[in-house]
Amino acid sequence: MASQTTPTSSKRRHGRQKSGIPDEPFILQGWVARESNVVDKLLNRRYAALYPHVFVTYRRDTDDAPSKVWPISAGTTVSDVQAQQYNLRHKHTSTLMAVARGRYDQVEMWGFTVAWHSYQPGGDTLKLAFDTQEQAEEWHTAFQDAIDKQSTRKVARTDSDRSVSSSFRDDMPSPQSIEPRRAASQVAQGGGAQQEAAGPRRIAVPADGAARTASGGNGGSARRSRAWASVLHVNGVAVYVEEQDADGEGGAIMVSAIVRAPPSDVFKNLVQQRRTEGLGVLMGARVVEKIDANTQIIAQQWKPVGAIGGLCAPREVVLLRTWRQDSDDGTFIVLYQSVEHRTVPRSRRGGWYSPVRVEVQAAGFTVSPLMSKYVKLSGVDESQESLVTLVLKADMGGLLSEQSALARFAGPLGFAAMRSVLEPVVTSVVLLRDKVEQDRFVVRPLSMSAGEEAAEEAVELPRPRLQRTTTMLAYRKEPLLAAQKHAAEAAAAAATPLMSALHPAPGLPTVPEAPAGAGDVPLAGEAALDLAAANAWAVGGTCDPKYWECPGDAGFKLRGATYLADKKKTPAGPPMFELVAVDLLQLEDHMFDVCRHLPSVRQSPAPFLFCVQLMVPCVPPISLVASWAAPTAVAGKSPAELVAEYEQKTGGPAPDSVRAFFTGLTEFLEGDGKEADAQRNKRFKLIPNIPKGSWIIRQSVGTTPVILGQKLTTKYARGSNYFEVDVDISSSSVAASVTNLVAGATKSLTVDLGVLLEGQTPQTLPEQLLGTIRLNAIDLKSAAYLDEATGRVFKAGTM
Repeated sequence: MASQTTPTSSKRRHGRQKSGIPDEPFILQGWVARESNVVDKLLNRRYAALYPHVFVTYRRDTDDAPSKVWPISAGTTVSDVQAQQYNLRHKHTSTLMAVARGRYDQVEMWGFTVAWHSYQPGGDTLKLAFDTQEQAEEWHTAFQDAIDKQSTRKVARTDSDRSVSSSFRDDMPSPQSIEPRRAASQVAQGGGAQQEAAGPRRIAVPADGAARTASGGNGGSARRSRAWASVLHVNGVAVYVEEQDADGEGGAIMVSAIVRAPPSDVFKNLVQQRRTEGLGVLMGARVVEKIDANTQIIAQQWKPVGAIGGLCAPREVVLLRTWRQDSDDGTFIVLYQSVEHRTVPRSRRGGWYSPVRVEVQAAGFTVSPLMSKYVKLSGVDESQESLVTLVLKADMGGLLSEQSALARFAGPLGFAAMRSVLEPVVTSVVLLRDKVEQDRFVVRPLSMSAGEEAAEEAVELPRPRLQRTTTMLAYRKEPLLAAQKHAAEAAAAAATPLMSALHPAPGLPTVPEAPAGAGDVPLAGEAALDLAAANAWAVGGTCDPKYWECPGDAGFKLRGATYLADKKKTPAGPPMFELVAVDLLQLEDHMFDVCRHLPSVRQSPAPFLFCVQLMVPCVPPISLVASWAAPTAVAGKSPAELVAEYEQKTGGPAPDSVRAFFTGLTEFLEGDGKEADAQRNKRFKLIPNIPKGSWIIRQSVGTTPVILGQKLTTKYARGSNYFEVDVDISSSSVAASVTNLVAGATKSLTVDLGVLLEGQTPQTLPEQLLGTIRLNAIDLKSAAYLDEATGRVFKAGTM
């Protein structure tokens, strides 16, 4: 196959591509044979294009993005054209198969070598071969002309057009140990202040962004600008490498991405305070020490990625991070520099997988807003888009260090290792973009963050103190929960002698005297005493208190007073009733009116209990019963009576929310039968929320209020001191599947539930929470067993 070439023309196959190829005419393009980076003398056919500043190759002539990019600089050289024997790989054959099975042809071709005197990600040399000497000479001449043009360019280099990496390097202190208090004072000093020899010199933050230098630099010195070339793509983002001089200047990498969010939001995510490491290198670093409002010491480790990355040691950075905002255009500038810190010593183990310290010579983010003319067009005060740019020049350490002799001869393997280390750094820009953009939405998978949030906070939700409403304080000084606990203690204390009297230990010579009032008890009465004594342990509820608590308003939002007109919801107040007991029960089969068996209800000191039973569809059947206590007898009273009692207790007028609550509650409790239950089905509402748990479960459950009677089979029962709502979750296949998902992971969940009666008229608005409950990592296996036939409640594991 002949290597066809095309000279410069107005009809170009490749103009500006996603990879950052300049939008300028090419010098030459066509098919070439390029020597493999892995096997010497093995040639691969590639479509190539030579531009004034770069040489690129494509796997196919129809590709939009190049597979390789090499910059053309004054330091690039080309050897003479020579004829040589090569192995030309067959089409559609991999390098490995070509070598292993001999799928190549030995051919004589004409070629030359392009060489760079500094490290290039594509390798230090590039060997090209052609079918004829004429084609080789044509490409050789084109390369030489491009190099000559670079050599003859005379560009005056002032402070304003110095390279980004040089700007960072000139403005940052040399690596050294930071004494935090001294560093803080020096960071705040002015530009020409004399620094102590023992301390780090002042960090001069560039006044015009990451690519601009502070005044007082090498102003006006004529230095040649270095070129940037796109060398690879990571997650759709181009990575640029700066040309490196013979004296080591340059060699930085640059990544840039547009973020659809205000610069202030991007900045907050970039420098947020973290106690543990999160996702993204630099942006996910933990804060080791806070020096002042704009300066921190941060640390982070990351693992190289890919197959080669598994052979590389983890990398570690300890950095001084400082930031500011440009007063002229609003650009945020965050700078990094390697330091030593006493809390993060260097690893001395010397093992293959011991962390290798990366020396960051200069690094920084700029978060730039749109130009003012584009902000005005959008009709807002703040830019709604940001350009995030990361520039990094660092010695990656270990075998990849610039000082490592092995790295100079590693060739393609060294490049693969370098990429495996750098890729997580580059990906951090992508993670930053995705997280900030997704934070704008109601449902966010970056809670991507499920893992991210857990890593960032790594703290449990605080246990809220029980919130008591004005109503409760007015009626009782002692919380009903405390009264319930006292009743449980009293029942347990009375049960011990009673059980001894009813069931004497075998083999004793005498029968103990029965307690007062226990003599001449008929059989039925004796059985009742026996049952009461056996169930005394459950008066406080069968569910361990470590699994439940009252979360107060739980952050819920309810219908406001004007909801019928404006559909607006307002933050909820504390619940009206007090959570006093929770029962977790294992049953032979779900039953309605379960409260008639529960000691926590039958022996409760509360004047009135509102109980909700959630029948969980699992094997064996499980029921969760939550009991909220009212400080006064509610059943049978009118709203006016309840309001009058409230005003008498408080000595003041009842708020609208209290009046609306009492009106809705009395309407809900009034009546029996199908018609009354049908009205209740339209009013009973439950609000779920999972503040802690996996993203999938949180989205499956959601936070939407549900009128349970319209979705699930719901029945109602009443006793002498309680009103019970029974919800059969298994009556809906959708609800059952979601509940089974939650039930299988309860040990890792925090679940908040709010119970209320929906306000549907002006007289029942604003809405008020009746009660709330938080379930913390509840273990369903701890459920007590309820024997329906006898009413006996057995502790878990005693059956």
